[in-house]
Amino acid sequence: MKQVNTETAQSDVKLNILLDLISRINSTLDLDHVLSGVIEGAKTITNSEACTVFLMDKESGEMILTLPTGPLQESLSGKRIPANEGIAGWVAIHGKAQIVNNTEADSRFRGDFKPKEFKTRNMICVPLRNQTGEIIGVLQSINKIDETDFIEDDLPFFQALANQAAIAIDNATLNEDRKNLLSEIHHRVKNNMALISGLMQIQSFSEDNPRVQSKLLDNVVRISTLATVHEFFYSSNSFTSLQFAETLRAVVRNAIQTLEPKAEITAEFECDPVILNINQAIPCSLLISEALINIVKNGFENQQSGTITTRLVENTDEQSILIEIRDNGRSIENQLKPAAGRVPEISLMDTFSGQIDASWNYEEKEKGNLLTMTFRKSDKKGGANHSLR
Repeated sequence: MKQVNTETAQSDVKLNILLDLISRINSTLDLDHVLSGVIEGAKTITNSEACTVFLMDKESGEMILTLPTGPLQESLSGKRIPANEGIAGWVAIHGKAQIVNNTEADSRFRGDFKPKEFKTRNMICVPLRNQTGEIIGVLQSINKIDETDFIEDDLPFFQALANQAAIAIDNATLNEDRKNLLSEIHHRVKNNMALISGLMQIQSFSEDNPRVQSKLLDNVVRISTLATVHEFFYSSNSFTSLQFAETLRAVVRNAIQTLEPKAEITAEFECDPVILNINQAIPCSLLISEALINIVKNGFENQQSGTITTRLVENTDEQSILIEIRDNGRSIENQLKPAAGRVPEISLMDTFSGQIDASWNYEEKEKGNLLTMTFRKSDKKGGANHSLR
């Protein structure tokens, strides 16, 4: 009776460990984190020296050692073996769990990678099946720490972990594929925009009409701004938000460089580490570039030098963003607030500010001019230009 109670207690402990492990590996979509959780969980639940996850490579027909543990983990990570070799290969092909307590006596055992440094005595090996029943790899634990044998009672918990691990790995892999696809899309969009921008800039160089040339360069700035945002998105780890400070710096420098003012303009920055949703980052970047088009073209028209200082501030308590653009050029209040009956040149500023419900104001100061923009942070869904009007 005492032995039964002991076995029941041990099963309860294993079950609690298993449930905790399953919860942890399903709490992330990062593939490396999932694999690390699976491997550490397998070691814990089987009391083993080392564990390995093999993942199937459908294109090559090989199995890849992902993040092995044990004394040879660094040298073994990424190793490939044919899917029809070894005990792991047999499990992958036949889809049946195996306990081997004397590897030297098993003809399927292909030998250790470095037998002088690590010797496999025994192992438990189970298939990784995803939700559709497809075998995507193999999970194995090697060498009981107490040098005992693996037993049949080890299989149910180990297989249960493997089943959940397969689902988590599959989800994480799909997420990685999605991220790679989105990254490629952003990269291609950025390259296409850069191409269009370059062609438009070349066209502006050959244009004799100064007004047409100016309009072409304005559009080069706008297209380059969009390309810049996409570049930061495809190089980031997120496709819903980005660190906006670096984007802002790139947008400002790009606008000044593209417009090629006669004045030597220095760009200065005071930026908080602000994170913006893509649906705010794009119109906000366009709003900033539109402001700079007006400031650079009209404020520094007859000057030899000048300074534009851009300040980005986040009020975390109110979840609001303040952007200030200071310049020491001449006032452009007449362009921003035209006389009655004259069509303003800044309608796009109103359009872009409307997309993020921003308010903006321009005023002449004692030592220059100040353009301020304020809006509340939002995680609204949908296309970044869905409210364009």
